[in-house]
Amino acid sequence: MEEKTGCVAGACAWSPLSWDSRQFGISAARLEFLLAREDCIRRTILKTSLEGSHEAGIRHLTARVDSADLSGAHALEEAGFEVIDGILTFGMRLDGRMAGAEVSGPVEVGLYKKDQLEGIVKLASKAYQFDRFHADSALRPGVADRIHAEWLRNSCEGGAADVVITATRDKEVLGFVTVKADYEIERLCGVRLATIVLVATAEAARGMGIGTAMTNFTLRWLADRQVRGVRVGTQLRNIAACRLYESCGFRLIGSGLTFRKLL
Repeated sequence: MEEKTGCVAGACAWSPLSWDSRQFGISAARLEFLLAREDCIRRTILKTSLEGSHEAGIRHLTARVDSADLSGAHALEEAGFEVIDGILTFGMRLDGRMAGAEVSGPVEVGLYKKDQLEGIVKLASKAYQFDRFHADSALRPGVADRIHAEWLRNSCEGGAADVVITATRDKEVLGFVTVKADYEIERLCGVRLATIVLVATAEAARGMGIGTAMTNFTLRWLADRQVRGVRVGTQLRNIAACRLYESCGFRLIGSGLTFRKLL
């Protein structure tokens, strides 16, 4: 949107989510950004974007804003969006001297092996409860669990992740960590960064230090490959995950809110 002077007064863009659409059973998209100099302009361009996405057949629309962007959050709420998730983002600089971690019992932590696939998928299908998919009342029962199962299958096959770390005992999968490299940042800035995307530990194996061991293994693996920074996000209400990341040396660097609207 431009002002009469020709200067850009605001901008909003959305993009379709083909994978989400297949999993949800309805056409899904995401608002990529919502920027404006004034609240009235923000509301106007948001209204236009909603009309355009609806005309394109989108029925499920999500948006994430920084928790400090109150005007953006208010604009989304006024447009009929609902808060379904809150995210805390933690970050860490890697210096190549990452500490190790002991895990109780005969548990092996290492890189994913093909014979672990079904165990990982099974764990993923029942390990999550705090995420935005489980919090979204628009999704049918069981959809959120299926999404995580397919997400991990895709990660193990190299689509949604660049590396998968596992914890096993007698070939039973007790936990996993998935990691995705930021190739665009490396291409533009020459700095290697990565994101820990998904972490889970089997309920029966919690309290054994497995989450800490997998996280520290992941950090060492990344540091050995000259990755200089890593970040990880978790839900506001997942206190156990927050404590885990802080104990591994991460520090809180940001927070955001996820909104959803049905068109």
